[in-house]
Amino acid sequence: MKLPSTARAALAPLATACVALAGLTAWVTAGGAGYPAHIEAGPARVFLPLSETRTQTAAFLTLTNSGRGDDVLTRVTSPFGEAMLMKHVTRDGASRMRDVSSLRVPAGQTVRMTPYDTNIVLELNRGVRQGQRVPIVLHFRSSAPVRVTAQVIRPAEYGRS
Repeated sequence: MKLPSTARAALAPLATACVALAGLTAWVTAGGAGYPAHIEAGPARVFLPLSETRTQTAAFLTLTNSGRGDDVLTRVTSPFGEAMLMKHVTRDGASRMRDVSSLRVPAGQTVRMTPYDTNIVLELNRGVRQGQRVPIVLHFRSSAPVRVTAQVIRPAEYGRS
């Protein structure tokens, strides 16, 4: 018995879909689909610039990944100015900052940004005052963006709360 031409035309896409579905099922069953990350941002602080003429400052926060998969912080944005990830590096007794393209947030762990390690450097496009709140958006490789509000503090207040 010969199949009508329309049925023959539908066979190739149908066979391809079945093979793809079988492959995807095997991949998921074997754990290839992975597990999602679940990122939360903890208390966030922004240093009050040392003078009214300075526009660069730093922000610090805690990232907790309570999910079963790792994720990577890839970008930081804020309506208060350009934001970038930076890391303190000490070599031969001299400390300097270098920019980093990303920050890994392992599954089941907490990553703390501090003035002494990785932090967010903000090039402010407006003045800020002590106690003011600065919105920051954290962009991840896999997770949805996380919005956090950082409170402006004096550098001497860091670590007191």
